[in-house]
Formats: sequence, C-alpha cells, structure tokens
Amino acid sequence: MCKIQLNLKNELKKFGLNPAEWTLRRLTRQRFHVVHVADQEFYFLGETKSCGLFQEWTNLQLVSC
Repeated sequence: MCKIQLNLKNELKKFGLNPAEWTLRRLTRQRFHVVHVADQEFYFLGETKSCGLFQEWTNLQLVSC
C-alpha cells in the first residue's frame, strides 16, 4: 500500500471508522472503495481531493450494508 493510501486509511478515524477493519481499493485517482475486511459486501465509496503531496477525504458514502 502506498503512502497516500496509508494516510487515507488512517484518516478513516475522522469518520468514526477503525482503520484496521477497512481496506482501500482505488477506482480512479480521486475515488476509492473502502471495504470492510470481514465482509466484502459492506463498503463505502470515498472521494478525495489533493492537498499538495497528500490526499484527504472529502466524502464517504455508504453503498451497501
């Protein structure tokens, strides 16, 4: 996992999610699936924006439950 993804994964705390329980799958440069480790059917669609050398979450939307 690259530095950008590690940073984004750690930022999941801001949304009340435990980073250890989630994995990121890049869809495009700015969009990710945030998938639960134990239940691959449970995931969010995350959108990011670039901030210098880093990216940060702008939106997380529940897709399935």
